[in-house]
Amino acid sequence: MNRAVVLLATITTLGITSTTIVDASERTSEQYAQLLAKAWAAWACTALADVADQDQDQARLFQLGYEAGKEGLTAIRDGLVEDQHIRSHVPIGWKLTAGGPTVDFGLGQAFEHIVGETLDPLYEETIVPEASFTASEPLLKAEAANRYRKANCSLIQ
Repeated sequence: MNRAVVLLATITTLGITSTTIVDASERTSEQYAQLLAKAWAAWACTALADVADQDQDQARLFQLGYEAGKEGLTAIRDGLVEDQHIRSHVPIGWKLTAGGPTVDFGLGQAFEHIVGETLDPLYEETIVPEASFTASEPLLKAEAANRYRKANCSLIQ
């Protein structure tokens, strides 16, 4: 009985609920692959939210992307995801960037790639070459907010 109380206290302290534990153990190969697509979308939106000064959503989306990415990448490394689901759901950038010695290292590489892939075109298409960055900043923020809305980033849960 004491072990059960200690386990419950540990789970409560870590912020883990029994629903989360059950849900994670019941995921299918396809659902794990979809987590990486979700992480990719969340982190692309994180980059846009950051430029658009939408701090609350930026933090929420970063955390969502991190958690989904960690679970999905761990599942792939543990052999829980079938190749067909990787091919059909996982953005190719994960394969190109998420290697390395640990899951967190792979997540960091993927995040860097996603941010670059999202923001490089924004900067290239928005910043006026003849103007200083400071002069282009309001336009950049407005365009980032517009792209954020078009991507329906606020709907990612």
